[in-house]
Amino acid sequence: MGIQYLAWLYKLYKDRDWSEDEGKTKAVLQTDYEAINTGPEFLYEVRLSQILCSFFVTMTFSAGIPLLYLAFFLEIVIIYWFDKFWCKKRTTHPSNHPFL
Repeated sequence: MGIQYLAWLYKLYKDRDWSEDEGKTKAVLQTDYEAINTGPEFLYEVRLSQILCSFFVTMTFSAGIPLLYLAFFLEIVIIYWFDKFWCKKRTTHPSNHPFL
């Protein structure tokens, strides 16, 4: 998701002439504007697999490295806030997801 999202941000800011102004765009048609300003699809299954992988690595190696509990907790907090404030506002949601 990271590379795809950065590529979308590059395309978005290039269209706006590297400005934060949302009204400034080179798109003439509404469909072009929506294609540029609609972000990539948020992949829930990828995010869940990342969290589960981190969980199992933490549980496997935490007996020898107790600091992994803290690292995992910080990772979950960062993922939660990133998804809540950044991804939910800038990415599209799959239409067949039952919880949205």
